[in-house]
Amino acid sequence: MERADCVQEFAPHTEIVYEQLEEQPFMTQDELIEGTHLPFLAVRDATETLKECNLIEEIIYSHGKLRLYRLKSPEERAREERQASVA
Repeated sequence: MERADCVQEFAPHTEIVYEQLEEQPFMTQDELIEGTHLPFLAVRDATETLKECNLIEEIIYSHGKLRLYRLKSPEERAREERQASVA
């Protein structure tokens, strides 16, 4: 799914989180909360939605206590979709 098509279906808080990640490629959940001024639950919902749409990657550090998010490149998304269709 293309970014434009996918984001049009998103709630406003999800679009805000996506746009924040466009500006700063690597952000923790706390940084997203601070940068977007959204509550924790809205940021968590947005990151889950973006992961489901294969637009971001979640990198977990410190035994699950720290999550870092980054946007996936179109090439990464295409490669993963090809691998999923082969499997």
